[in-house]
Amino acid sequence: MKKIIVIFVLSIISIGCESESTELDTEGFNLPEWLKGEYEGVHTGEYLRISSQNIEFKVDNQEYLYNYSLIVSETEDENHYTITTESDILIFNKTTLDEEINFQFNELNLGWFKHKKIE
Repeated sequence: MKKIIVIFVLSIISIGCESESTELDTEGFNLPEWLKGEYEGVHTGEYLRISSQNIEFKVDNQEYLYNYSLIVSETEDENHYTITTESDILIFNKTTLDEEINFQFNELNLGWFKHKKIE
């Protein structure tokens, strides 16, 4: 019985002492490839820039910038990507058109955004 307790305690200690080298050196959003890029609002004409380091956009003449340090959680499935901060929710939806996404900021649906082609 003592051997089992000793083995249990040693295994807990070894788990607690594991190196953190498996973590990424650079933190960033875990973005799906279909989401990355620069966009322009189809109806609003406003910009939306999405990279693994920052998400930038403009709503009602107010500019927003989110970086990874502000993120509380990220969730992803095949057609949706959601970011939650302490005060906001950003929801990105894949559309049937490869060059467009739908973007929702909190309860405000900002509509379709067309991917800008880099020439």
